[in-house]
Amino acid sequence: MALGIAASPASAAAVVPQLVGQDATCDTVVPGDFTIALPDVVQNGMTVITGSSPTATLTTTTNASNQLSFDIDRDYAVRAVIVFKGGEPTGSGNAYVYSASSVPPFPRGIAADTGLTTPIPGQTIDAVTFCLVPDPYNQP
Repeated sequence: MALGIAASPASAAAVVPQLVGQDATCDTVVPGDFTIALPDVVQNGMTVITGSSPTATLTTTTNASNQLSFDIDRDYAVRAVIVFKGGEPTGSGNAYVYSASSVPPFPRGIAADTGLTTPIPGQTIDAVTFCLVPDPYNQP
């Protein structure tokens, strides 16, 4: 029996985003389903997450096409990412939710994803918020 894995384009995120307003937060996107909210994460760099043992690191990069990628190394998983657009008119973003009800489902969140964009792909990313949950399975 042959097994195959369906592949999607390298620029596609793991889930379909939801359009949200400028006031979107972890509380409005995944109410009660996150432990740590990290607003205004640096788009090209590392964010150290204290309070975990050992300390976890969230690494983000944005490519020339304004697509965001992220990777978190231990103790936490990403439940949601909110990518806000820059430029005019401002005020909306894409929420990428990684949960049991997302398509496809990610009941424990996700450790990495690529191809996250604003509601208008290619538009400058203004701000990024991460919503994290503990993940005992994401260990080094």
